[in-house]
Amino acid sequence: MKLNVLERLTCLNLLPEEGNIATMRMRIKLIEKLGLTAEEYEEYEVHPGETAGTLQWNEKGAEEIEIDLKGPEIAAIAKNLKKLDQEEKLTQMHLTLYDKFVGDEEN
Repeated sequence: MKLNVLERLTCLNLLPEEGNIATMRMRIKLIEKLGLTAEEYEEYEVHPGETAGTLQWNEKGAEEIEIDLKGPEIAAIAKNLKKLDQEEKLTQMHLTLYDKFVGDEEN
């Protein structure tokens, strides 16, 4: 799946904080896949944003790169996006992810 920096970081915030052993192992794998490497931090010039707790990056961060996500990993992220939708807690930064992970499944 092709994701940009914002989508990757947003996905990290969608991962479950607790669960069974399989869920926690999947969480670790997803953090490894979605998280930024040290090289990417340099390439995208990632730095703290003007607002506390935020990050900024250069225009290269808008480019999508292929992230090898498996079916259960996609399903786990889609499940959390659907939950946010049902709770009416989706934000604008979730929109592209919702389209990519859930798509027209619910329409």
